[in-house]
Amino acid sequence: DPRLGRGLAWFGGVYMAGSIARIVVGTAAPSAPAWFSAWIPAFFHLVLAGFVLAAAHFHLRHSRTPEAAARA
Repeated sequence: DPRLGRGLAWFGGVYMAGSIARIVVGTAAPSAPAWFSAWIPAFFHLVLAGFVLAAAHFHLRHSRTPEAAARA
C-alpha cells in the first residue's frame, strides 16, 4: 500500500531525526539529564527507526500503482 509506505516514511524520518537529536544533545551538553547519554536505549531507537524506514521502503517499492496494474 503506497499510502502506508508514505506514512511510515514520514514517521520513520521524524523518529530517526529525533533519535539523532537525542544523541547529539547527550554528547554536546554535559549538563543534560542522564537519559540523554544512555547509549543502549539510543542505539535501540536508531535500530527501531531504521526498521520503520525499511518497512516504508518495502511498501513503497513493492506497491502496485493503478497504472502498473492496468498494464499487467
